[in-house]
Amino acid sequence: MKVCKMCGVAKPREDFNKQSRAKDGLYTYCRPCSSARTKAYKAKMREKGVLRYQRMRQKYGVDAMQYQALTEQQQNKCAICETGLIHAGQTASSACVDHCHTTGKVRGLLCYHCNRALGLFKDSQKSLQSAIDYLRKTS
Repeated sequence: MKVCKMCGVAKPREDFNKQSRAKDGLYTYCRPCSSARTKAYKAKMREKGVLRYQRMRQKYGVDAMQYQALTEQQQNKCAICETGLIHAGQTASSACVDHCHTTGKVRGLLCYHCNRALGLFKDSQKSLQSAIDYLRKTS
């Protein structure tokens, strides 16, 4: 048995996650309390917008100032379809950081649909040109 430091309830050792650095090899919080604590922390960070910029910095090397510069440079519009961008949440016009998968270089900000379309075409100029030719032929 072990007492959770958050809820103060004695629980079986199986109710705690493992932690190699702890003396007893277990976290100080039980799984439900640990989960609640993590959710509260993430919600707090999400309110501040910190998580979004942390992910961008880790994934693309873009910090908050660079992201803001891209937004201003593109006049808060998608670089392809020019739809106004939303910078929080998960909507069709949420801003996505577009990058080259080969070099990792950031190309700009796109709306969800344009970013997804490029991904589905595997960033292939030949495939995109074929799609354009097809649309011209069938219009």
